[in-house]
Amino acid sequence: MKVSLFYCSICNIACEHCFLDKSLPGIRMEDSLFQKILRELYLAKDSIRLISISGGEAMLFLDEIAAMIDEIDLKHELTFSIATNAFWAVSKEKAEGVCEKLIASNIRRLEISYDIFHAKFIDLGNVYNAVEACKKYGITVYIIFSAANGYDYLPLYIKCCKIVNKEQIILQHVANYGNARRNKVNCMLPINMFKNQKCNQVLNPCIDYNANFYACCGANILSQSSPMLVGNICEDSFAVLVDKMNKSELYHKILNKGPLQSMPDVDNVKECSSLCELCECL
Repeated sequence: MKVSLFYCSICNIACEHCFLDKSLPGIRMEDSLFQKILRELYLAKDSIRLISISGGEAMLFLDEIAAMIDEIDLKHELTFSIATNAFWAVSKEKAEGVCEKLIASNIRRLEISYDIFHAKFIDLGNVYNAVEACKKYGITVYIIFSAANGYDYLPLYIKCCKIVNKEQIILQHVANYGNARRNKVNCMLPINMFKNQKCNQVLNPCIDYNANFYACCGANILSQSSPMLVGNICEDSFAVLVDKMNKSELYHKILNKGPLQSMPDVDNVKECSSLCELCECL
């Protein structure tokens, strides 16, 4: 299983399409909670293939994250991934310096968010520097490329394909949350486009900076009313919460049939932007 840690809602840029709402205060996971979660995950390490740390921009706190991983000496027992906009890769030297820190803490996968929205704040050269540094240090790297309706993203997408192999670019549709919803980004699609789609994120849990444990890492995780909310890791152990998640008929139905086929009243929904948005209707 992959476990996602939604470490913070703090970011150094304000992309128009982001599922976070930049008008809200930024929050970061407390050190004591992060360490508690890591210890819980260590106990379940045989069932965990990857721990993904995201935000916001979690790399703003790389030194703190690396120090906590090192402090409880789990870096050889758990494999980590971190999501970033590559703001730090302004030069070859700086990119390599950061990758040295990543490897030292067993952060062996980097997910770079880059698209026409990020390009308003971050130069494509940063992405190139980060990718080249990852190659040097043996870090697996992916570009997470978000696109709304239309084809204006294609020129930049083609440029990204020259930096990494096409298989290393994860193309995803903008989800109608946070800034995207507030800015009315053109991302809504006819409901029939989701007819046969299944979710590959459910049963891969996410824990947010408030210790809430969700059954997936979808964009609707910040909602207390989300049907994907299982519990809180400060009240139950990771093992107990995973057991609750795995026993849920709803989550298995979403996994096997998809959110659309699991909805009680499909006729009320005419369009949406993502499978995550469909799950809100469950």
